[in-house]
This record gives sequence, structure tokens and C-alpha cells, in this order.
Amino acid sequence: MKLKALFLVSGLTLIIAVLLNTLNAAEAAAPPALDPARNQRILQATIQIALYEYDEGQGIEVGGRGLGTLVRHNGQTLIVTHDHWTHLNTNLREAEFRNARGDLLLTVPANTLLNLIRYRDGGTMILAAPAELAAMAPVALDPAVASAGQVAWVARRARHDGGNSVEVVAAHVETVEAEAGLPRLRLRGAGGAVVIPGDSGGGIWYDGQLQGNLWSGGVEIRTTWLDRLLGTSRQTETSLIYSALLPHGEITAIADGNGNSQSLATATAVQNLPEG
Repeated sequence: MKLKALFLVSGLTLIIAVLLNTLNAAEAAAPPALDPARNQRILQATIQIALYEYDEGQGIEVGGRGLGTLVRHNGQTLIVTHDHWTHLNTNLREAEFRNARGDLLLTVPANTLLNLIRYRDGGTMILAAPAELAAMAPVALDPAVASAGQVAWVARRARHDGGNSVEVVAAHVETVEAEAGLPRLRLRGAGGAVVIPGDSGGGIWYDGQLQGNLWSGGVEIRTTWLDRLLGTSRQTETSLIYSALLPHGEITAIADGNGNSQSLATATAVQNLPEG
């Protein structure tokens, strides 16, 4: 009887130890919390963008989504977003702007959107904000740049409502590097957070300041013996995140009225997130 009781006590102790270790591991892996005021500030400056074109082959209108951030510099309000919009072509019909909650703010025809473009370099696109958006809550620019080991915050489409709204998740900065001649941040989503198509252009924030826009996400390609036999593979999103850093010089030039509308081909050396 004592032996049985000893086994029961030992088993209970083991279960408690396992539970404690599991809780401790979960706590260690839990992403850091963002101050509610800063979270709200990021959401107020974030807009959702959708481009629609008419597909003559299918006879339907197709589109893609992304995100952008409203910034204010030298009295001008600008939109910072990504520069790999699939539907930014001669078939473009219109563009739609929504706030972070998903409320429709403005719809503009293609020619109006094209006339708003002030700069693009394959990683970042900057547009003049339409007057209807200038009344929102743009953020001022600060030249500070996050460094390796620091926590940044990523605006992405919310997962709980199918991407209709925007949420902010944590990411750890791994390094500042360059790709195709453009400076970028490499981050790792905290708590396993990943980015998916439709998140491109979301703001990357550090210490309350906009650092750049979400450029691409990492994927892992796995093949089993069956995949090799069939010539197939499986692609899984990872928590790796790349961000194009803000081109501060160009933004200043644009705000000062000295910017240009240079149009460079989208960088092909990186695997950008397609629109979703």
C-alpha cells in the first residue's frame, strides 16, 4: 500500500513538473506586449489598399490587397507602401482605400492613383495621400533605425476575421542588410507569427517610429520521398520577415517639392509576397 501511494505521489509530482515546465516554456515563447496607446497609434496610421483590374481573358474583375502607412513630413501627407503590386498595369481599373477596421474610405480611378505615385524603387512605393485621407492620423518620421536584438512591431492583416481588419504583432530584429542594393531589415516573428500574401506594405515599427514596410516573408520548402517521386513539394510559411527600410532622403525631397517619379523595375533578386 505504501509502495502504491509512493507511485501515486511520484506520478503526481512528475505531472506537476511537466505542467510547470510547459507553462514556463510557453511564457518564455510568448511575444512581448505592446503599449495600447502605441498599438492604437499604429492602427490609426495604417490603411488597407486594394487594386482592381479587368481580366479580359476571364471576363471578370480581379484584384489584390496590401497595406500602407500614412506619414506626414514638412507639411505633406504621404503613403508608404510596398512596390510589387501585381495589378499596377495598363488594365488597372480602380484603387480602394480602407482604414484599419476595414471601413471604406475612398475609391479612385486608375489614372488618379497613377498620378499620386511620387517614388518607387522596387522595395518601397510612396504616394501623395488624397485629401480624403490626410485628415486621418499620419505619423511623423524619425531617422532612428532598429538594430539586431531589438523588438519591432509589424502591422499585418488580422487573422481572427479573415484579414478584414489590421492587427499588430511583435518581431525580433535579426540584422540590417541589403538586397539588390536596397537596405532592409530581417526579422523573426515572435511566438511563431508569420506574414502571408496581403500583408505586404504593412508598417514595421520600432520605439513608436515607422522603420519601413513589410516586403516579403520566408517560406520553407519540404520534400518527402513521395514528393520526390511525384515531382512535388510542400511550401510552408516561416516566421522570417523582410522589411524594406524607409528611403528618408527621397521622402524629404518629395515633401520639399524636389522629388521625382522615378519608376524602377521591381527587384527580382528577392521573393516578394504576392498580393492576396
